[in-house]
Amino acid sequence: MMAPSDDMDLDAMLKELGQFGKFQTVYFTMLLFPVLLCGFQSTEYIFTTMNIPHRCRIPECEGTTGDASFSTPWLTHAVPLNKDHEPENCLRYRPLSNNTVGLNTSCPADLFNLNVTQECQEWVFAESARSIAHDFNIMCPKDFWKLTILGSFSVMTSFVGLPLVGLISDRLGRKTVMVYGAVLICCVGIIRSFAVNYEMLASLEILNGLVTGTVYGPAFLLGLETLSPSKRLLGSMLVNVYFAMGEVVMGCYMWIVQDWRILLRFFYIPMLAVAALHWLLPESVRWLYTRGRYDDIEIIFNKIAKINKTENSLQNVLTDLRTPKPIDKNQVGKGEAQEPVKSLRLTAVFKSRIIMWRLFVCALCWVASIFAYYGISQNATYLSGGNRYATFLLVSLVEVPAYIASLWIPDWSFLGRRGTNAWSFFVAGVSCLALMFVSSAPDYQWLSLILFLVAKFASTMTITVIYLYTAEVFPTEVRHSLLSTCSMFGRIGSILSQQIRLVELYVDPNLVFGVVSLIGGVLALTCPETLGTKLPDTILEAEAIGRDVSQPTAEKQPQ
Repeated sequence: MMAPSDDMDLDAMLKELGQFGKFQTVYFTMLLFPVLLCGFQSTEYIFTTMNIPHRCRIPECEGTTGDASFSTPWLTHAVPLNKDHEPENCLRYRPLSNNTVGLNTSCPADLFNLNVTQECQEWVFAESARSIAHDFNIMCPKDFWKLTILGSFSVMTSFVGLPLVGLISDRLGRKTVMVYGAVLICCVGIIRSFAVNYEMLASLEILNGLVTGTVYGPAFLLGLETLSPSKRLLGSMLVNVYFAMGEVVMGCYMWIVQDWRILLRFFYIPMLAVAALHWLLPESVRWLYTRGRYDDIEIIFNKIAKINKTENSLQNVLTDLRTPKPIDKNQVGKGEAQEPVKSLRLTAVFKSRIIMWRLFVCALCWVASIFAYYGISQNATYLSGGNRYATFLLVSLVEVPAYIASLWIPDWSFLGRRGTNAWSFFVAGVSCLALMFVSSAPDYQWLSLILFLVAKFASTMTITVIYLYTAEVFPTEVRHSLLSTCSMFGRIGSILSQQIRLVELYVDPNLVFGVVSLIGGVLALTCPETLGTKLPDTILEAEAIGRDVSQPTAEKQPQ
């Protein structure tokens, strides 16, 4: 059995052909569109399921038709207030007479029995936006679980979809899964916008969850696996900035259209054009390399050399690509020395205690990171006294400097990937805990916003570094499978973050976000450092990460 020579490994070949030239620039520009789709899809629920402040309509004082003001001088005569001194959503005081519709616009207290309340069937809203709650009559606190569970349906079914996506991607290729998955997501999104009842919408959310992980993971790996080691962090930063842009686009669209159905159609219909990437975007060269598809790699290398104007290095690269050598049985992966094979098997991963421990820790870090990331975003839209769209846009835009900072900070030798991840968790946790003391004070609204931005900045750093770290710490042929597994567990955090508003009567959400972030920081410190290491292709190479360089199985990154 033969394989490429070790004289020049794939990382060195990519470096010879240009580390981030015109080819890589065009390549990452094409990745913008599927990743933009991911950013939009992952946060759309914040606005499609939002609970617009509302109160009962009082026919005795404002009639049964026409516009009505949400806040009026007589409101406390007709509607009870909750513990936050806001009008109850579905309760009003019982009228003393049933024949006083619209007769008294001053609405004195003697029109109502202030000792008896009743539910209502018509409402007045503080904003003009329409969400799912409007169309499916989810107005009372007893039904609010229907809003939070919609996003959870999608996330829960992703527990089935994500591992399958990883396996399919490792077998069929990153590009194939990404393109077909993006088209499916767009189609489901368009159909959701025409849902005629809650049951239909919930069913489509379940279907959406099965395909929700088909885009970002493959797109991230397509970018990462096309770059040499020194440019992997740049590639990671670009993909994540694209994701933040998707969130910003979503917030801007909703601010403009103010209707959840139009929002979905306005975005998903044009995004069907992403299908063109099937013909425009080359497959991951590293995935082709592990599959032994050297003819396909040669075609891509020729294209890279031509576009980057590095043809003078092409012949040496192609010669080394085709230079054979016997396969070392020790390089197939621990537990498979009896029968050398080209592809690592997942069963070999389960035999490695080191890899399994890393998988466990990474999965928990993913839960903490995603829980805080999405929870902070959602909580910011309910910031007292602010414009929910402007606040969301600020909280989304602050991700961009966080991603840019992630281009350098994880490369600092005194921090590395592990230190950056841990300290980002700690900063996010402390900021959330500080919010407990200022978020309800109107005089400190500016400070609340600053703390939200700091917390989101730090939680964004954790997302960036944990994604990069997970991709760097596992071997190539099972990388996407294990990355998808971690992402699958991370969805637990997404589920919990969507339910947090149901328990806010009993515990401050900021306390939960803060404690979970601090726990994530402690877990991150137990991970080995991957700064400067070679992207591992085998289990033995992955196990060697973090070992003393004097050990024979450890490999240093060539400079």
